[in-house]
Amino acid sequence: MSLRPIFIGGCQRSGTTFLGSLLGAAPGAITVPESSFRIPWARASNPEEALRRMRKHKSYENWRPAVEGEALPVFGDARELMELLVERYAEAHGTENPQVWIDHTPQNVRYATLAAEQFPDARFVHIVRDGRAVAASIMPLTWGPNTIVEAANLWINRVAHGVALETSALAERTVRVRYEDLLTAPEPTLQRLCGFCEIEFTPEMLTGGKFDVPKSTQHQHALVGKAPEAARAKAWESQLSAREIEIFESKAGELLRLLGYEPRFGFAARGPSKRESLRMAATETLRQRIVNPVRKRE
Repeated sequence: MSLRPIFIGGCQRSGTTFLGSLLGAAPGAITVPESSFRIPWARASNPEEALRRMRKHKSYENWRPAVEGEALPVFGDARELMELLVERYAEAHGTENPQVWIDHTPQNVRYATLAAEQFPDARFVHIVRDGRAVAASIMPLTWGPNTIVEAANLWINRVAHGVALETSALAERTVRVRYEDLLTAPEPTLQRLCGFCEIEFTPEMLTGGKFDVPKSTQHQHALVGKAPEAARAKAWESQLSAREIEIFESKAGELLRLLGYEPRFGFAARGPSKRESLRMAATETLRQRIVNPVRKRE
């Protein structure tokens, strides 16, 4: 039986996992862990090397306990490989005979053409979140950018990939959803998404959905599995300083506006001074080379 994929993607910390959990409550669906190992698998020169690369990849660790009860065969076809992995994962997590698997790897929008070639029946969901909220969420973490300028650069780059996907040859298979709409108007937003993805809407989606968050990421996905709350949409306003907001908007204010997010400072937003730029560069270096590696080992 062929399994049909739904690929959710967008900038990191935009709600890909949150949305994946909500849609995972659809009958016949299973939400699986992130599978960025599909990229090194596809780049390998032969099937044996592809399997080795996949099993070494960090994202595969969240699959390994569920799928390696039996030896994995060597596949030259990505669809055959993923369907076997999904079937084993679903069985281990109590879901029988899934028809749809939901993948919430953020990079899905960056590598959509590859996924479309491998899975011609796939649907793509580009989730967009206010870049200031993304910055507030990602900067404290031990991976990704740790300063407002680098957070803005990341958001601009990732959103650009998603918008390009929406206007590409895959446009008819792609839909955009705003994270904030999931929080403030969850039912109509999810009903629209379910219609596009050809899955059934269920009330369980409004209470948090269905996804077993891997232990390794539970600390950064504390809100996954909980009901959407409108108040979360504006949490960034108390998490960022006024100056951080202004610097972000100096780099990404026009993109914010084009996506429907109102800048606070408008065209008058001042970029970082030379002193601020030097301080942020030092902070980024310190966090990336010393602080983050130490925190990861704790």
